[in-house]
Amino acid sequence: MVIRNVKQIDAEPLAELARKLGQPLDVSRFSQDIAAYVPGFYVAESRDKISGYLVMRFEPFPSCVHGKSPVQLWRIFVAPEHQGKGVAAGLMSQAFAYARARAHDVVWLGTSKNNARAIAFYRKSGFNPIGVAELHQGHDSHQDLIMSVSCAA
Repeated sequence: MVIRNVKQIDAEPLAELARKLGQPLDVSRFSQDIAAYVPGFYVAESRDKISGYLVMRFEPFPSCVHGKSPVQLWRIFVAPEHQGKGVAAGLMSQAFAYARARAHDVVWLGTSKNNARAIAFYRKSGFNPIGVAELHQGHDSHQDLIMSVSCAA
């Protein structure tokens, strides 16, 4: 497995992966996200195919997140056929390396309170629940469980 920064050419295979995962993200949306977040957007490749991806971003954070320079782990997804094979752990290691290289002291994320599998993975990666917040505005507005981990050197 190789983890590398995303390229615009990855938009189509990422959209294909999103369809497998039931995500409403198309090529156009991935192209926009790649342009906006390329320094913190990584893909995992296994046998020359994208097996997962990670997006880090520096955005306003909920009041329950404490730190001098928190960074959000916005998205981390792994293709179903690659789950349980170390892809998510590799991407998480990249998330921490990204945060430390840019002097972020906290990595935070939001996830559904009902996503037990993700929460277990985040806990195994060192994250702890710290509160709830509304991260999604509009028609699908809901409360996310907020989790964070210190990554200070």
